Amino acid sequence: MTLVLFIGILLYLITLLWLIRGFYKLPNTEPKKTPPQTRFSIIIPFRNEAKNIPELLGSLSRLDYPKDFYEVLFINDDSDDNGEELLYASRREVKFNFRILQNKRTSGSPKKDALRLGIEKAKFDWILTTDADCLVPQMWLQHFNQCIEASQPQMVCGPVQYRNGASVLGQFQVLDGLSLQLVAMGSFGWKTPLLNNGANLAYTKEIFEEVQGYEGNDHIASGDDVFLLEKVQKVNPKGIRFLKYHDASVMTDPEGTWGKAIQQRIRWASKISEQKNTWVKVIGVIVFFANFLFLVSLLGFSFFPKTGSAYVSFMLLKLVLDVLALTTMARFFKKRLSFFPSFVSVLTYPFIIMSVVFGSLGGPYTWKDRTHSK
Repeated sequence: MTLVLFIGILLYLITLLWLIRGFYKLPNTEPKKTPPQTRFSIIIPFRNEAKNIPELLGSLSRLDYPKDFYEVLFINDDSDDNGEELLYASRREVKFNFRILQNKRTSGSPKKDALRLGIEKAKFDWILTTDADCLVPQMWLQHFNQCIEASQPQMVCGPVQYRNGASVLGQFQVLDGLSLQLVAMGSFGWKTPLLNNGANLAYTKEIFEEVQGYEGNDHIASGDDVFLLEKVQKVNPKGIRFLKYHDASVMTDPEGTWGKAIQQRIRWASKISEQKNTWVKVIGVIVFFANFLFLVSLLGFSFFPKTGSAYVSFMLLKLVLDVLALTTMARFFKKRLSFFPSFVSVLTYPFIIMSVVFGSLGGPYTWKDRTHSK
């Protein structure tokens, strides 16, 4: 068993060091005064987001960018709350023009259908997507404009982070979000992008049409971001950039219950088996293996305390590696982590990983009041 623990922690160490090194290799995007030249069509699908729409509209109203250089398209994905009424009622108050479209279901992925409709109706060539439960930064469009004018890419991926949650549940999601951003930025640093996030993603209509959009993966409910990333990477790997600047982050709130948080992660995990990139699966297996061994070590130390030094050593090493990775990302996002909730969250993480993995291998999952098959 000691050999298995050694192999597990060694693989985990190599993986985290590879990602951390990649994070530092990825160039920072230093803000510059670039004259606005890029025009954006911002597409925001929404379903039962009435509680989030007022704050979203507020953040969009604060955008510092010429009003005739962007449009906002809200796609109503069969909401049964008053979110659409709130949008119509706000027309006179907000400082930008927007359109509301009704989603047309044509596939097994309602969100992809909504995005596809928005892209079809978009006036401008650059598509910029976010979610209705997010807040966008004031200089959001300027940051993307700067990146686009500097390097002329066809896809730009941006950072996403959770607003700090004081509870153990909130802190868990903050830390989980930081770990996902490490995978995204670390892999971009090695020029082998593995992950992005549709809550902060820009691409041209031209490249979307060239790779035939979501064709081939629109039976999968999630993955509008990573599947498109894989397609663009295949046809134009040099045309993808990551906007590495903390103030370009889109903010979102943690889920309010453990059940919703786990279902969200099952939704994310369910697409991994369909991804073409082998390294995504390799990293996923290593992370699963390390967390599984953590639980084995916890049980081993509890039942065999006299021979538990190997188990204790494994757990301590894994905790140290996790803290190293998370503090690296917390510094980038200028976040302060609360000690006790963070410590409990790190200890809780292996149990959540097991729940998510086995949940993603099982039957259907529920998200946004809909049941989706794997």
